[in-house]
Amino acid sequence: MLAALAGKFQPAAQVSQVSAHIDIAPTLLEATGTKRPDHVAFDGISLLPILLGQHKDAPNRLLFFQWHRGDEPEKFRACAVRSPRYKLVQPEGREGLPKFTPAWALYDMTLDPDEQHNVIDAHPEVAAELKAAYEKWFTDVGRTRGYPPPRIVVGSHHENPVVLTRQDWRGPQAGWADNSQGHWDLDVQSAGTYDITLRMPSNQSPATAQLRLGQTELTQMLPAGVDRVVFKSVQLEPGIVRLQGSVERAGSTAGHTTRMFFGARRSNPNSRPRNCRSVRPHGLKSRIKKNGPPY
Repeated sequence: MLAALAGKFQPAAQVSQVSAHIDIAPTLLEATGTKRPDHVAFDGISLLPILLGQHKDAPNRLLFFQWHRGDEPEKFRACAVRSPRYKLVQPEGREGLPKFTPAWALYDMTLDPDEQHNVIDAHPEVAAELKAAYEKWFTDVGRTRGYPPPRIVVGSHHENPVVLTRQDWRGPQAGWADNSQGHWDLDVQSAGTYDITLRMPSNQSPATAQLRLGQTELTQMLPAGVDRVVFKSVQLEPGIVRLQGSVERAGSTAGHTTRMFFGARRSNPNSRPRNCRSVRPHGLKSRIKKNGPPY
């Protein structure tokens, strides 16, 4: 991480403190003299005293890492624990397969920053301590809220249009392949009619575009050479609705795949759209435009 603050940080100084993204917000708040919001517990720490050279000793804390696919994280799947000196790593499960066999490794980061020499047999007590800390952390982060799927808000002036990608979709068939199938859980903020534009690579042959919104299914035939289709005046009511889009060609169906985005726009026909985005990704994409009065 690079940090600069004119007249405060020593130029070209190096700090060996282990840090992570969770430290950025606390550091910026303290550096700008901004009061921390009430009732918010920060996982990170402020690095400002260390950057100013006021604290020479690094805090003896642990950082936890978890990588997963699917709707919920799974204990011990592709995880790591970092202390000031050691790093405990369990890399198995990165492929997203339902079953995996943990394979733990321990590295002395002061002597082996490239993680080439597993010293878990020489320091089993360190590995056990870090593993126990990880289990406690894993239980704690899911204790209060669990892992409900996120609801993506549409029909709000706070973001218009709303862009969704494969990173946001859910479902057992959601993935990165061209034939992956996924859906999004939307939170519709305002009732009205929406124009939904679906864009895709130009068809070499006739195809069928499909949109599923809750119990409603809409289809349109696409002639060869078409790269977009508009579903006009689609009625949406406030509340949670599931959205799924697909294009069927020659008997095979491809969902909104790896290169797709979905855009939601609520607009006032008497004024210019706000927060418009010009996006040119490859592959499928769609946009929703809400018709009707202003916010």
